[in-house]
Amino acid sequence: MTSQSAATANGGQSEQLRHYARAARDYQWRFMERAAELGTIWFTAWNKYRREQGPDEWRDALITGIDILQRIEQQPEWFVVGEWDDARFARPISLTQAGLVALKDRAPWDMEPYRGGLVEPGWVAIPAPAAGRQEVPQ
Repeated sequence: MTSQSAATANGGQSEQLRHYARAARDYQWRFMERAAELGTIWFTAWNKYRREQGPDEWRDALITGIDILQRIEQQPEWFVVGEWDDARFARPISLTQAGLVALKDRAPWDMEPYRGGLVEPGWVAIPAPAAGRQEVPQ
């Protein structure tokens, strides 16, 4: 199968983009798992000063931090986002009951389109299926 026909078979999305989208979605779920475990997690989307990460913190790099912010923006009913704290250089984030339910039963949201790219218009891809899961035809 040529790369063109492979992209067409995946709704115009390359396998590379779909795998990137899968990795990003899994990263978003890991953030939510950590927030659920802690109750409140102190989040820094860009640890530009390279501060040490404490046990109740998630200090991120800019690109992957944007992935977390994107999920919070897409599903605001899942998160409680507190005010920025200059002393901690972070903001508190916790999951709502809806977020905990979504984390427990990921299937309805796991294959939502992922939006990537730092410059408009960017790109959109359906994540590749998670390991052990088959793709459902649409």
